[in-house]
This record gives sequence, C-alpha cells and structure tokens, in this order.
Amino acid sequence: METGGASAAGGGVRELNTQVEVEGRKASNVVVNVYTDKVVVMVTQNNRLGTVIEAKKDLCLDGKEPTYSLNTLLGRRGEAGLIDGVYARGLMERFGKRDNRPVVAMLAILDDHPSIFRAVMACIDAHLGLAAPAGASAGASATAAE
Repeated sequence: METGGASAAGGGVRELNTQVEVEGRKASNVVVNVYTDKVVVMVTQNNRLGTVIEAKKDLCLDGKEPTYSLNTLLGRRGEAGLIDGVYARGLMERFGKRDNRPVVAMLAILDDHPSIFRAVMACIDAHLGLAAPAGASAGASATAAE
C-alpha cells in the first residue's frame, strides 16, 4: 500500500513523500525532491539517511543504452553496499528518462527483498508518469492518497 502525497509543478513530480508497504515486509518511506541541478531521493526503512550515492548518466553514443556512474559519498561500500547500488541505478534509470540531472540517493534498506525494490520503483514510476515495468506491482497494492 502506498500512502502520502506528491506535489507537481511544470508537468512532473517536484516533491514526493510517501510510504510503500509490501505485505509481510518492512515499510519503506520514499522522499523525492527535484532541484535545478540534481534530484535527491531518500528510501529508508529506519528513518535514517543511510548510504549516500551520487548517480550520473554517462554519455551514450550511436543510440546505445546509456551507462551510469555511481559514486558512494557516505556509507556502505563493496559487497555490503551492493543493494544500495541497485537502488541508485534503478533511480537514475527512471529520472534519466526525463533529463540528465544527477541523482543523489540516500538509502537505508534493511529488507532487501526484490518485491520491495519493485514496489518502490513502481511508486516512483507512477509519480513520474512513466509506464511501470512488467510485474512492478507484484506483491504490493498501490492506492495513492494524495
């Protein structure tokens, strides 16, 4: 279940503050703020900032799929930070469809079950107005209270 709200200005989400719940799993709070030079996203399951990662879209040539650079600014690195990298890349892929601003992701993920990842990304897709990937809402009910 998704609760919370978003405010839009100029045809896209500028702010989002919501909670994503997947049955039998830890609830995730999702906060998005869009600034002129970057997008800041927080996904937390313990009300802390967690690992801070900056994700940037690299130059793509000849119509190939873009690549992304991830830079861990604070927090877990190496194997301990793998799930944070997955979230940061997923966020950059979504926001990168709209523009080239870097994403600063603050991630405190305690329960790294794939259904939570899919539900968080589906929530962001819905608020960005992007088509949700196939199976994105599996295991989660999304009813927005805005």
